[in-house]
Amino acid sequence: MKIDIITENHILKSKTQDLVNEFFDIDKLSIVNDKQLQIIISKNYESDLLENSNELATKCFIENGIPENKAIIILPDDANYSKFVIIVKENIFEDREYFSTITHELTHVIDFINHFDEFGN
Repeated sequence: MKIDIITENHILKSKTQDLVNEFFDIDKLSIVNDKQLQIIISKNYESDLLENSNELATKCFIENGIPENKAIIILPDDANYSKFVIIVKENIFEDREYFSTITHELTHVIDFINHFDEFGN
């Protein structure tokens, strides 16, 4: 899996990379080897969410409002479900919430890949 962590803060990037490395053990790596993951540690959650969402999701967010989550996963919309994006609010690093939040979102990535493998995207 190709993983990009987007942030200007090198400490937050390092913390996130360490957590991702621990999460993706040998068993999980075999599931995700041809996928891409981008983790955006966001100072402006709403802007990053709208910028990275597809047209349908963006329309839904505009009509219904931005979810108040600590993080959100943006699912791929290609047939090969090749690139997942996780947007994380930067402030979750203040109270160490990033441990559970990022792990939670990474679990979604694995679950969706398993689902798409079985039923398609």
